[in-house]
Amino acid sequence: MELTGMGIENEAAGVAFFSELADSLFLDYIYVSEKFRRRGIGSALIGKTIEALDGSGLVALHVNYPESAADIHGLI
Repeated sequence: MELTGMGIENEAAGVAFFSELADSLFLDYIYVSEKFRRRGIGSALIGKTIEALDGSGLVALHVNYPESAADIHGLI
């Protein structure tokens, strides 16, 4: 599993975990601090994950996500 993160003003703004399996990249988890939401942090983290595909030989990106909002709130 690999980690990418972003900081703003010396604070952690967001984080994404991704992993490789066979010929695929899996976005396992993404979180943006409530303080920094609605500023493009999530989009930038997804962009960094997609950049990991470039030149890697991986052919697919899979996004793992909870089935319900209740599951999401259990993560944070």
